[in-house]
Amino acid sequence: MSNFSFSSYTNAWNCSLYFPQDVPNSADPFMNLATAEIKSMLVEKYRRSTYARRAKTRIQELSTDVYFFSTHLISSKLKFIRHCVTLIIEVLKNIVYNT
Repeated sequence: MSNFSFSSYTNAWNCSLYFPQDVPNSADPFMNLATAEIKSMLVEKYRRSTYARRAKTRIQELSTDVYFFSTHLISSKLKFIRHCVTLIIEVLKNIVYNT
């Protein structure tokens, strides 16, 4: 009978190791907050961080570069199209005058 009581004591001890009940809820301060509150706190901390400032300046640099390259490409394409149209008109004029 003493063997049975010792095994039940051992089982109870092992279960308490896996499920600690003496840990207070205040060990993690975020356990008492809602998910939306935690998310808003993290967003605000990021907005005030140096990472956010660096990302913002890098995005601005890239957007101005993209704007410059896109306007340059558009203007060069327009020049090419205008040149092609001019050549086609000249060829058509030659065909009309030679017939």
